[in-house]
Amino acid sequence: MKKGIDVSYANLSIDWSEVKKSGIEFAILRSTFGSESESQIDSQYFKNATGCVKNNIPFATYHFAYFVNEKTAKDEADFAIKKANEYKKYVKFIVLDVEEDSVRYAKNMGYNPDWTACSIAFMERIKSAGYTPVLYSNYNWLKNVFNYNKIKNYKLWYAAPDATKPVYTCAIWQYSWKGKVNGINGDVDMDYLYDDSLFNTTSGSTSATTKTTSTTISTKTTTIDDKTKFLETARNYIGKNGEYVCKTKLKLGTIYDWCAFAVSAIMQDCGFIGKYVKSVYGGAGDIPRYSDGVYGAWFIKGSKIPQSGDLIFFRYSGVSPTDKYFSSHVGIVESVNGNTITTLEGNVDGNNSNWAETSTFKKKTRYLNDNDVYAFYRPKWNDVVTTNTDNSKSNVSTTKNIADTGIDVSYQVYIYDRWLPWVKNLEDFAGLANQSIQGVKMKSSKGHIRYRVKLIESSNYLPWVIDEEDYAGIYGKDIDCIQAELIDIDDYKIQYRVSTLNSNNYLSWVTDYNNNDDNGYAGIKGVGIDKLQVKIVKK
Repeated sequence: MKKGIDVSYANLSIDWSEVKKSGIEFAILRSTFGSESESQIDSQYFKNATGCVKNNIPFATYHFAYFVNEKTAKDEADFAIKKANEYKKYVKFIVLDVEEDSVRYAKNMGYNPDWTACSIAFMERIKSAGYTPVLYSNYNWLKNVFNYNKIKNYKLWYAAPDATKPVYTCAIWQYSWKGKVNGINGDVDMDYLYDDSLFNTTSGSTSATTKTTSTTISTKTTTIDDKTKFLETARNYIGKNGEYVCKTKLKLGTIYDWCAFAVSAIMQDCGFIGKYVKSVYGGAGDIPRYSDGVYGAWFIKGSKIPQSGDLIFFRYSGVSPTDKYFSSHVGIVESVNGNTITTLEGNVDGNNSNWAETSTFKKKTRYLNDNDVYAFYRPKWNDVVTTNTDNSKSNVSTTKNIADTGIDVSYQVYIYDRWLPWVKNLEDFAGLANQSIQGVKMKSSKGHIRYRVKLIESSNYLPWVIDEEDYAGIYGKDIDCIQAELIDIDDYKIQYRVSTLNSNNYLSWVTDYNNNDDNGYAGIKGVGIDKLQVKIVKK
């Protein structure tokens, strides 16, 4: 029996070196809750995961559920998997946590889910991704809410604080909510591990002592679509003000009432001017006049169900509309749950005496039955392009690992006290969104790659590195520029590009390195980078 803890943002900053010294043998970390959004990643998850890795503490993750049906249960599982994959080498299993708050949320949204069916849908999705699913539950839920016969074959994390022993057979027993552990301020949840296989085997494999020849199946799916790009860019505007939007982004001389200008600036950042909107625009009512039927479709509230990525229009009381397109305010629909809509809006909640200059871009909760909500505009978003690296048979086209040139380039980056997995060619990018890269490695299946980086804090590049004999960078120091060249091989060249922090757009491709010019680099001096892509092409 091993002794461990489970933690979340509520435990604040944790000194994991002290936790290790206190004899804690494992940890379960809250990673996510609800549907996928940067705001719904536990605020301490990355720090906690990094602390466990650095101090060699085995750990798992748990997701708190706000699903309302089997579809949203699967979507939330994908969210949990996505965050676990960032520590795939270390995360041993993924837990589903369904509690009374989950029930209250569903009821408020007008749903009465089959909690057993939804939980099974979630856990099966976890299993299909190669992780062991575990259900967190207590006596009341197992007795009165779940159909126990249907979930009894899943591993159980049983919550029974202050009990003398678990009533149900379980893999983990949460025996206290008031534990004291060095390195953690205040109370912490305490756990006993009974099922050692959870940490002694890799996800989805047989016993650690059993030889297996089965092929590891990756279910990683990357979705690349303009709507997602638009929403991610919009989220990065949260906290920005009218001056940033009007003067900095759109180069306007005046700070106007800027709700629609914010949408325009985001479209501009994504490169969507002329694709989903005609041009930079001002008043909210201007949008559908030139876009309806060309770049998208306008519909009055009640005629269709709004979706994420739609623009939401408001017509406030006391305002006389000039035509059916007129509106007082516009925002972006981030998510829809029944009557509740999460939006991203500029020019809201400011000081009434100087609204345009004091308001900011914010995430808001709106309600479809609100009289002020008038209409929606849905851009004709491009089709989703999906790459699936599942080794099993699939109807989805897969992306080839082999470059058109027949030469493979592999690269990886270092962030958060760890190296992320190697990436080959353009099957993915190396990095994590909005997390600074502090180290780089590259290698080629033919010839050699010479590369170097510059740190934000320095005006000079660090020494050149060849292949993976070393790495370019300094742990703990953020990189802003990268240079690389392919050597010892004729007729081919290396191309590379990066994206900068708080930007969803890659900078232009850079080809090789010009030995006579230090301006040939990927990056922007003084700005950290978070993603890297590399490819080999013919000259």
